[in-house]
Amino acid sequence: LTVRPTAKFGRRREAVTLRSEAFVRRGRGTTLESKIRCSSRKAVSFRNQSDLPSSQCTPPRDYAEDRFYGLGAPAARQPAFLTTETQYVRGEWPKVLAPPTRRHKVCIPRTNDRATSLKSDGLNPSTVFFRPGLLLTVIGDSRDGDNQCVVPKPGTKHGAGMKQATVLLQDMAFNILGRAVVKLRSPGGQRKWGRLSISSARRVPPEMTDAKIRWLGNRLMISYYIISVFSSSVQLLNELHLQFKSGTWKLEEAFIIAEETVEYCCGRNFPFFELPHDVSDGRFFWGEWMLPPKFYPLSDSLDKRKHREQHAKSPFPVLQYDALPVSVHGTSATLVYIPETDELLGIGHIHRPGNRIPSSYSIHGHHYTHLFVTYNSTTLEVNRVSNEFCFPALGGLTADCEIVQFASGLDFCEQTKQILISWGINDCEGVGGFFPWTMIDDMLFSITSQDPKALVNLFSPPPSSFLPETQ
Repeated sequence: LTVRPTAKFGRRREAVTLRSEAFVRRGRGTTLESKIRCSSRKAVSFRNQSDLPSSQCTPPRDYAEDRFYGLGAPAARQPAFLTTETQYVRGEWPKVLAPPTRRHKVCIPRTNDRATSLKSDGLNPSTVFFRPGLLLTVIGDSRDGDNQCVVPKPGTKHGAGMKQATVLLQDMAFNILGRAVVKLRSPGGQRKWGRLSISSARRVPPEMTDAKIRWLGNRLMISYYIISVFSSSVQLLNELHLQFKSGTWKLEEAFIIAEETVEYCCGRNFPFFELPHDVSDGRFFWGEWMLPPKFYPLSDSLDKRKHREQHAKSPFPVLQYDALPVSVHGTSATLVYIPETDELLGIGHIHRPGNRIPSSYSIHGHHYTHLFVTYNSTTLEVNRVSNEFCFPALGGLTADCEIVQFASGLDFCEQTKQILISWGINDCEGVGGFFPWTMIDDMLFSITSQDPKALVNLFSPPPSSFLPETQ
């Protein structure tokens, strides 16, 4: 099976055939129907279980006490950047958001020996529903350095270069059924890819950082950035092509095509998403900011010139919100449509302090919290927002959270009404879990519509006590 490139998003039903079942047209737009992607009634079975890899994830890591938030401790014991020097949504401390079912470690399997004990198990997994009974994850693999499994002492060289992105085919318990490193092809003979000289031979792109996947129409797309080849401020977008052994689900290859690469400036973790219906500027969009929202139409073909023309237009929504007292960044790199409420759902994050200066806590940002945001599916104005939250620690401190968490994956199963979230921990290991939509829906509260100050008014100083509750 080969997922073949197509000229435009969502325009050819025959573009991808999965075991003789094609992508189909939904009533509200062309997309891979969620019942085909995540139904539990016709789960894929593997005829030859001996073909499946036996190695799985190592147990959760142990971290030092200062790598946790310390939720529940008195405010007086918290650093000033968490108390007197910042504001929170509705002035409330973050809560621990735990999935009602088991959390699953997501990793690149490694041998559990001294030589690899300090190396990352995989960075910031991004997981989607792929087929009935199957998940697909893209996860970063850093082969030199310990990332933030152990924070190096100030002044020491940190070798955390991310050298490649790996695709994992998994069952619904996140067990690994197959894997392949994402490679670069140039069937058109393109000689240059950014600053990199390439040939038609297959190779692994260098430093493919923060790779994330999502469905756009009937295409599986991957976004990422490569500082050494392009720039730290340029987000790249490609279709992710997968090849399986004929007549089986044995994953043989994953690759991107150089000629299809589109650059988006300026920033990282941009959400790329599809509206449930056409508006005047099409149905596909990308976002420069989540809060306040700043969205642009996404050219329906991967064409650099058309992208520049679209970016020159005024952003959506028409309503321009006032600037926020804290920076809310994009996280999951997509928005998913929720038919029950006719909204688009996304996840944003805040790290405190707002800078990314190296410290005793972390090499980059730390003390992350997340929040859910929903948008009107037509105007893209903000509908609802949740309080801030963090995910329970993967180890034994389930009433607390690691200080570096990053919700890098988001998907929705329309049939089961489940939200699939995957997140990274300390740039060292990953987790995935399922949340019922009703649980997320209950967390969201409406904001005043058509008010430019509606988002600013959400934030206020925290209370003097520090007694958060588990959601």
